[in-house]
Amino acid sequence: MGTYFSLHDAAFWEQTISEAPEPSIWSNVRHSPLALHQRLLLHRPGTGIYFSHTSGLRQGGTGLVISESSEVSLLVGFEETVGRLYSAVVLRAPESAPHRYGRELEEVTLKHPANRAPVSPTSPGMGGACSPDATRLPKNIPLEMEKLHQEKALQECGWPCLLIYAVKEGVLLFFCQDVAECEEVVCEVAQAFATETPADSQPSKGPLSGTASGANLAASLKVKCVEHCVGRAPPGSTRLITDLIIGDLKREFAVRCDPEEQPNCTNCAVFCLRSMMAMQLAVRGYDIKAVCESPKYRASLGPKVGEAACHAWEQLWRTARA
Repeated sequence: MGTYFSLHDAAFWEQTISEAPEPSIWSNVRHSPLALHQRLLLHRPGTGIYFSHTSGLRQGGTGLVISESSEVSLLVGFEETVGRLYSAVVLRAPESAPHRYGRELEEVTLKHPANRAPVSPTSPGMGGACSPDATRLPKNIPLEMEKLHQEKALQECGWPCLLIYAVKEGVLLFFCQDVAECEEVVCEVAQAFATETPADSQPSKGPLSGTASGANLAASLKVKCVEHCVGRAPPGSTRLITDLIIGDLKREFAVRCDPEEQPNCTNCAVFCLRSMMAMQLAVRGYDIKAVCESPKYRASLGPKVGEAACHAWEQLWRTARA
């Protein structure tokens, strides 16, 4: 990564950012509605998302309660081919108090048509147009307003790690067993962009040829993933993250925008910055620079990457608003 910045000037770096494609579940970020047990997409503009005191962040028939003992990390994937980076928020919970992710399971009873009794629209108690009980409701049927506030029970599962990543269509939640699995998600996104060509923007569904396999291997070797531990999540993080996501989903996703437009725009890096602001955790440019220059990452990243990442983060810090 340091070689990239030593061979290209600032103008080339600016052009690379301008031409960067938007991460999308339709092209570069793997997501399937059939994998709801481990991945959940919170759709833009977030009108169906709310906070529940009993089941946390809710969208439709799903709920998430973030552990009150979470440790927050910033996970950044550096892709060397064109010098792009991809960032996500990781919330790591202890084994004794994991994150709780639940889904509604509805039971459907099937009856044979022969066992169904015919129903007359004018029979007593059915509330037909000609029935004397048309204006009265049976006592065992709740009012419609009451139904809106009723939540079905969730079947919950505990997860030690939660990865939050912003894409064009919304915000993706990945439930993982450890940080290494979270790193695989970020690296997978970066590798998808590294191996993409204009003639083949969609990932292949069939077996890979030798050339394609070699390209994927080369791309994986050029992706460096860095975890920066920020601190302890504050109490009530579920409410904070819910409000943050609701506000962020109303913004337009943009890889780059003018400073005056930044409060109305978002992307994966800006979302991470706003997350730290919402949880009152400090991550500044010099923190990122120190990580890049540390003995662990100096050989793969180095001071040039640290300087560029520091400058970019500080620009976002001044223009983005939580």
